Amino acid sequence: MLVISVGYDAISMVLERCARTLAIEHGAHALHSPQSVHDVIASTVGPANNASLHVFGHGHPRGGLIAYCRNIVFDDATISLLATGTISAVCCHGDAIGAHARAIGFSILGFIGPLAVSTSPRHLAAQERALLAGPRELARTGSVSLAAMTANHAIAELAMNLFESDNALDVFAAHSLALNVAASW
Repeated sequence: MLVISVGYDAISMVLERCARTLAIEHGAHALHSPQSVHDVIASTVGPANNASLHVFGHGHPRGGLIAYCRNIVFDDATISLLATGTISAVCCHGDAIGAHARAIGFSILGFIGPLAVSTSPRHLAAQERALLAGPRELARTGSVSLAAMTANHAIAELAMNLFESDNALDVFAAHSLALNVAASW
């Protein structure tokens, strides 16, 4: 298992926290900030190393992960690095990466469009559990479709719990998080 996270702002640092948790749980090889730059990622990922690849950070609307150096990896020029892999992409626009899955030959759990993430300390632990539900299921079963269903259930459950709160910040977070939709390709 390889876990890559790109933390350079408040949102991506929340996702990097999730990545560190997953890597520790599974004793995985990990690339975290500031080592997660384009060239290091590109030289580490490949058919020999991505049997189980988990990426966390900012995705680009045209496809790819925005590396710590702000260059895009897994774009049209480097998407072939994902060949034969089983991938979870906890980032915006996982669907733009997933669009290449069939042609390149990989399976992916990703999120459609923008990924809403709360940076409020009051939501971090519950949100981490919800955002890691899909990658954990993928690590356990190898099924991207089951991982997507698990992710959607966990996120919906978190949103429902936050909706029931009397706290305005919780309700706002619930509205945002409820827009997250995981899918598989």
